[in-house]
Amino acid sequence: LAPLLGGRLLCGADYLENLARPAALPVLQTAAQWSARLIYPLIWLGLALSAVRVWRMFRAGRGAVENLPLRDHVTAVALAGLLGQALLCGLLRIPPLPQYFFGTFVLHALMAWFAVDALSRWRAGALPGVLYAAGGAVLTVGAMLVIHARGFEKPRWPTLGNDVEVVRDLNHFTDTTVQTDVAVLQNNPQILRTLRLLLPPAPGTAQTENGRLCIDYHGMGPTGRIHLVWLQVVPGETNQPPPRHEPLDVTPLPKNWVPDARTW
Repeated sequence: LAPLLGGRLLCGADYLENLARPAALPVLQTAAQWSARLIYPLIWLGLALSAVRVWRMFRAGRGAVENLPLRDHVTAVALAGLLGQALLCGLLRIPPLPQYFFGTFVLHALMAWFAVDALSRWRAGALPGVLYAAGGAVLTVGAMLVIHARGFEKPRWPTLGNDVEVVRDLNHFTDTTVQTDVAVLQNNPQILRTLRLLLPPAPGTAQTENGRLCIDYHGMGPTGRIHLVWLQVVPGETNQPPPRHEPLDVTPLPKNWVPDARTW
């Protein structure tokens, strides 16, 4: 059933809520979110209309189908594409996340257009279209302003600039493994490893082996940042990493690196 939520790629209301919440006009933001979510019922209505049209094509017989308008054939192809995507999502257990609809977003947009076109026959197509467009515009512009001024607000999500600072600090060491409790780095080590490939140490940079490097997150919310620190060795203690810390491979990615399909 994941394709029924393919509108998430064309909405974004839920993600902007976590990443860039405007400090002012919360009522306007709420209204914009619900307006942007109109894409869901529009797609669902388009799916229903497409199913009815294809059913009529099926009942008309092969000879009649060949003489039907081009729109009927396009509808059948689009509906078949979404059914194929549903089968793929079921077999591979693909969740309904927006990135999994990049290749098929045009099918979802087409279904929404079918719905608006049908509603326009009763002079009702302009209203959901205008509300959706206005909601998307408010969310997009509002998010641009907030991110420009304050950056992403998702907790413990370092900015690209912050990652670059840590990579430049790492360039002073020969360590290939560090400890970290930053979840986004634990789950995606290629963030730092790719930057280390793109930002190698400057010629003549003195490097040393530390063995106790740690990437920690300091602060709260949008003001928080990750820092490269080193754990102090306390005589007589086990000197284990702090809780929730895991080893992180920070070796620069090799050129022409390709993810392992077995683990991605």
